[in-house]
Amino acid sequence: MLMIFKKFFVAWVAVLACLFVGGCAQPLLEDIQQASDYTYRIGPGDSVNIFVWGNPELSTSAAVRPDGKITVPLVEELLASGKTPFELARDIEKVLSTYVKSPQVVVMVGGFKGVRDQQIR
Repeated sequence: MLMIFKKFFVAWVAVLACLFVGGCAQPLLEDIQQASDYTYRIGPGDSVNIFVWGNPELSTSAAVRPDGKITVPLVEELLASGKTPFELARDIEKVLSTYVKSPQVVVMVGGFKGVRDQQIR
């Protein structure tokens, strides 16, 4: 009799756990769907990796300074803070087009800090 009770109890706990996890999963899915349109903005303290297609000598990493700017080969004092990686890549392409024919740039953010109003402290 005790063995049947233990099996019933374990099964009941498993059912409750499934219901609890199932009930909690829905808000998490909603959070993911709401966050899917979020666009990251670069901020001071971020680390950016800059890849210039076909020009490995121009590809580099840079830290975004406290004033929000970066300096990389052939691109000095470019404001990065508040921009998306895509926007920063297009700005770098504009500057590099003076020196390189049709530059193609990709910016990837490494160390994330973000702009101040997006940081959690």
